Amino acid sequence: MGKISSDISAVSFTKMKSTLTLTDKVPSWNQMYAGMHWSKRRTKAIDWHNIIIAECIKQKIPKFESADITVISTSKRPLDPDNICAKIIIDGLTLMKIIPDDSPKYVHSVLLISKKGKEETTEIIIEGAKAKVKRIKYSNEEDGKFI
Repeated sequence: MGKISSDISAVSFTKMKSTLTLTDKVPSWNQMYAGMHWSKRRTKAIDWHNIIIAECIKQKIPKFESADITVISTSKRPLDPDNICAKIIIDGLTLMKIIPDDSPKYVHSVLLISKKGKEETTEIIIEGAKAKVKRIKYSNEEDGKFI
């Protein structure tokens, strides 16, 4: 019998949940598009991306293979849930590589919740899976056992 050797990849998934808490109120779609010049909108988006990136580092948010994302906006004057601009947050998570991309392959769902509260905060809950890839070398040279 001839020599057989190959690499085998075993993939396992671990369910994870991380919560990112911000002391800022997420912008509304109305704020972003109600007469705002595109350059100011771009600056506001970049500012939010930087907030997300800094807080992900500070709060040690792990990377996910794919995720369901919940955005909870709390303020004295709550936004309509459909007015919460989650796109800015998800783009920040993508730039930080917390999620690989914002396509449906990686972001399965986005839930928007608006609550009344004393403090203005934004809470981002990321629930999903982290893949672990284990490489195993196989060779029949030593009685066909995994080595």
